[in-house]
Amino acid sequence: EQLAPLTSDPCHAGVCQFRPEIVEVVYWKELGVLAMDEAMMDINEWEPRTINHLISPHTQTVRHALEAFWEVRREGRDHVGFGPTLLYGPAYLGRRLTARIIAHELGLEVTEVLVSDSLWRSSEIAEVMLDAQRSGTALVVLCELSSLPRGFESALYSAIRSGVLCSRSVTGRLEAHSFKIARCPIFVVCGQGNLCQRVIGQFRLILRFDPYPPDLLTQVVGQRAKALGWSLRDDAVALAVKDAKGRPGWALQIIAASRMLAREAGKGPLAPTHIRQGVAYLKHNWPPDKGQTKSGR
Repeated sequence: EQLAPLTSDPCHAGVCQFRPEIVEVVYWKELGVLAMDEAMMDINEWEPRTINHLISPHTQTVRHALEAFWEVRREGRDHVGFGPTLLYGPAYLGRRLTARIIAHELGLEVTEVLVSDSLWRSSEIAEVMLDAQRSGTALVVLCELSSLPRGFESALYSAIRSGVLCSRSVTGRLEAHSFKIARCPIFVVCGQGNLCQRVIGQFRLILRFDPYPPDLLTQVVGQRAKALGWSLRDDAVALAVKDAKGRPGWALQIIAASRMLAREAGKGPLAPTHIRQGVAYLKHNWPPDKGQTKSGR
């Protein structure tokens, strides 16, 4: 199907855009110190899984996109997929979580690919995308570089626009393969949304993530603490929200660090003192010093 192009610059396209012929998704975990690993694994284990539990400025937009997708499917247009979806903005604002929730709503598990350098070739990402299609998972591409490598852009454009991907055989020859986006929804999670115009034009759902207002961030912290059974005083929540500066992911990091330190000292409910200790701990120990790999499951 011919797709009408979106704006060439998503930063000037408004907070979000959606076109109803939509789909795509992902998975990844890597954390630092062992005690923080355990705390953050708890947080990730109890993260929201459905749109009804997503607390985000984009909740209604995502809900409408999903409703439109299922309406298209009810019309018998099974060849139409959800997305592709571009989620961009600073870290710790729920971009990956939103992608995972959409995937879950579509009944899919996720495969996440971390782009940590610009050395990817289009044939390499093609192999990753084809593996995701064969396994029936959604694909989430995570990139915090200033822009996606050209190899990624080339493979994404070919997969979305023409449904063809080229990968190398064991003998080194390039081989063409069919790629059906309806079977493997694609989510691109990046910092700045700096993609070339022809690639930007292929996304049907674009979400820009900005810092949360304090009231919404307070809801996120309260929801996750309740799910985990963690006890926090109201003034501790308020201080964590203030120090997080609108970033829900960072607020949860602060609380996890604070709880770890308080638990080691045998303390009760988290108080502002524990939050200050957690902030100081993260300042000196985060991010963890770990090597990055090209991809993970």
